[in-house]
Amino acid sequence: MSEKPAAHSPNQTEIADLVTHYTCTRNCYGRKGNAGACCTVADRDFIIGPIVDTKEFLKRLNERDGRKRTYAEVFIEFSEGSKLFPDKSTWQNRDYYPALRVEMDAEAVHPCRFLSEARECTVYAIRPGICRTYQCDHLKATLNNL
Repeated sequence: MSEKPAAHSPNQTEIADLVTHYTCTRNCYGRKGNAGACCTVADRDFIIGPIVDTKEFLKRLNERDGRKRTYAEVFIEFSEGSKLFPDKSTWQNRDYYPALRVEMDAEAVHPCRFLSEARECTVYAIRPGICRTYQCDHLKATLNNL
């Protein structure tokens, strides 16, 4: 007769990771069913940048996909980005560049090019550092309650 392995009690970091995953994929910005809002511009004065690990991310992306993407396919520099959203101050600030390229869609959501229609990150396992560490105010408040 084999013994069952002892149950694992999650530590604080594991709990925080689980809460973060749930919040970001099921309760983003405190709205039930919402996901990936930090991966869109929409009506907010928001930019997905600066990306400080551009070379590393591009290398991981190219290795994963087995094809060579150019820097310009993935990132936006100030000269281009400032023209995309002239009314958004973050897009007029050089400190937020390079940024991840967004799709200029008819619905004016302007998602990151790596956000799927199901609002899931298609590069989650290899995403840039800023995407790994970003916490919106709602997530910060949620984690502070742990």
